[in-house]
Amino acid sequence: MTKTWTHPRRPVRIGNNSHVLFVSLTGIGNLLMLTPALSLLKSVFPHIRIAVLVLGSTKDVLMHNPNIDEVIIYPSKQNILLRLKFLWGLRKNGYDACFYAYPNVGIMSAILLSLLTPGLTVNFEYPFLFLRRCGLFNSVSVPVNPGMHDIEKNLSLLRVCGLASHRSRLVMRLEISSAERRAAKRFLKDRNRKTPLIGFHIGARERAKVWPLENFSAVIDMLLERTSATILIVGGPREAEVLGSFPSSSRDRVIIAAGKTSLLETAALIQECNLFVTNDSGPMHMAVAVGTKVVSVFLSSDVRRTSPYGSQHIVFSPRKKEYQDDRNRNHFYVDIITPESVGQKIVTLLKNRPS
Repeated sequence: MTKTWTHPRRPVRIGNNSHVLFVSLTGIGNLLMLTPALSLLKSVFPHIRIAVLVLGSTKDVLMHNPNIDEVIIYPSKQNILLRLKFLWGLRKNGYDACFYAYPNVGIMSAILLSLLTPGLTVNFEYPFLFLRRCGLFNSVSVPVNPGMHDIEKNLSLLRVCGLASHRSRLVMRLEISSAERRAAKRFLKDRNRKTPLIGFHIGARERAKVWPLENFSAVIDMLLERTSATILIVGGPREAEVLGSFPSSSRDRVIIAAGKTSLLETAALIQECNLFVTNDSGPMHMAVAVGTKVVSVFLSSDVRRTSPYGSQHIVFSPRKKEYQDDRNRNHFYVDIITPESVGQKIVTLLKNRPS
């Protein structure tokens, strides 16, 4: 079975014998939001070879993903000449097609793809009006719908060849090994965790996305006073540094895991949680991918683009005109996001959870 694209120079067929490359040079969440598209492609072409070019900081997200044949690390810290040499060197792999995942970086992403292959390059339209339709450096330019979730945007890269997926099948994949699960269970057992277990991630890559620490602390204090929950705070070295001045970190029934586990061990810890409370961040999407219900606080992010995917997840966001058509009853648009409103929602969820 093959699919044929119209290419400016020659027809390109993508099928079981094809070798394709996807590029995702942003964060953990963006990379996870690409995985449904990879699953769809592999389900249609079981023997297709899929490579993904990623940053070193995100590579572990794909470590155990069965849909991916090769993970290539982009040397982002090298100078521009060495990076160009690296990209040009990848051309010898003979990719039949290269795709740039959302979000891209305009015309620079198209130039990057043109270095990787002389064949088919599929990218999103440029944001500039005078370049949007010209397709400069792109074989196929896919229109961008600003109100569409990023998972669905990435799937639209594949629709140019007639591939589509039903919305109910759009599941992010984050595979965790048995060793990582054992490490997570051992971590919790050593700290006498009690149920329910509520996970927290208090950071985000962009400062504008971070809800103030005192708000998270107030929510944790409310949960400790009104429920029997144990609080688990996860994150990397950056969050671990911040937690030194975090008021709730010394409370009983608060477990600090930030900076103490690997990325996939953190994912395994999140999977153990009954609920996960977070900003819009990579760990938020990790929680969705491992099947843990999310309560998220959105400040500067676009809920339509990067909200936790699935109607069961809770989102608190400032009220904006562009959200007025959102019919998801678990998306709460308010003038001010208060610790009381977030904490009370979590308390209610815990009371109503199956015993």
